[in-house]
Amino acid sequence: MDMWEAVYMRRSVATATAIVLLGGLAFGAYRLASGIAAPDPVKQADEALETDRAAEPFRGQFGDFVVSERDETRRTCAGPYTPLHDMDVIKESELYAGALGEEVEAGLCPDGSIVGLYVFGDVVIFRGYFYGEPHVPFNAPRDRLQLMTVAGMSAIAEVPVERGLASNAQLVVIERLPDGATPGIQLGITTVDDLEKALALAEDIIRDGTH
Repeated sequence: MDMWEAVYMRRSVATATAIVLLGGLAFGAYRLASGIAAPDPVKQADEALETDRAAEPFRGQFGDFVVSERDETRRTCAGPYTPLHDMDVIKESELYAGALGEEVEAGLCPDGSIVGLYVFGDVVIFRGYFYGEPHVPFNAPRDRLQLMTVAGMSAIAEVPVERGLASNAQLVVIERLPDGATPGIQLGITTVDDLEKALALAEDIIRDGTH
């Protein structure tokens, strides 16, 4: 399992749960307020998502990134990676920042070095090393991709589907470009429906800096 496959597995569970919870709350609130039959928000969301999926996903160079079907970014070693949960060791890595919290998992190369850090929860975070061009495995049409800067650094976002209940928002920031033998650092954050939350969290992580 590579870095992004782990993110997608955790993200899918969170998305499915959010659709059920948010859809039920929205439907109930509408009926209580109006006293009439409400449109089914889950059905509307499904229709919006189906329309989005029918669109051709963008592939190719986009700013400093390559949008591809799968993550083809070169890491400091090939996966699968050995998981590590020892926070004393993790905190010694330059990849660690206080904004990541205390529930962090590291991926280890065969030589025991850390290739990346993960945080799994309502928000999924990956911060890791890379060489060459950063590939982002986004499956979205061009109109849902945005280039931006975060804390002065190059970033790309996959914005949520408009009217798509519990649609994912993804953000990838290049914190450091590779330079010869020194790998770059890439920060990826996935949320449900909340790009602003991802942007704020990215700024917090970057502000903490490396050590």
